[in-house]
Amino acid sequence: MAQPIELVIFDCDGVLVDSERIAVRVDALVLAELGWNLTEAEIVDRFMGLSSRSMTRQIEDHLGRRLPADWEEEFKPLYDDALAAELTPVEGIVDALDALTHLPTCVASSGSHDKMRLTLGTTGLRPRFEGRCPARPRLRPASSGWCPGPRRPVGSRRRRPTSWRRRSFRHGSRPWL
Repeated sequence: MAQPIELVIFDCDGVLVDSERIAVRVDALVLAELGWNLTEAEIVDRFMGLSSRSMTRQIEDHLGRRLPADWEEEFKPLYDDALAAELTPVEGIVDALDALTHLPTCVASSGSHDKMRLTLGTTGLRPRFEGRCPARPRLRPASSGWCPGPRRPVGSRRRRPTSWRRRSFRHGSRPWL
């Protein structure tokens, strides 16, 4: 007999919102400005699924110099403007969410809460997940997420599927990954 589904965890970028193609295009501009010309395909091959910290280390290794601790702040408006102008929900996700209203859901992302507010807000998906987790303004990116009730935020599954399993057990659910 199949176990009932107790929690559905959605990754944000690429599952709920179609942000990855936009971010990769901006990444190419940013990297060129820093002195490293890569194609979008090379960026996907080299950096997709990595944390911001890992990406920064690779950029520094290639450039042969350290970047300032706040180097990304200079480029944040490029990402924000592109996302605000072009971002859409992934095709079919609104219908999928409508079909799952009877189940508890949460969003996981390796991005910050600010980024999820922007991406989910721009696409109109934010109300579906908002208010399900206490405000935690200084979260590390790997622990960002909105989840139901007083649960803890959930992490990204891209590099650490065990964190999703662990958190689903904390929720009291059996993971089926």
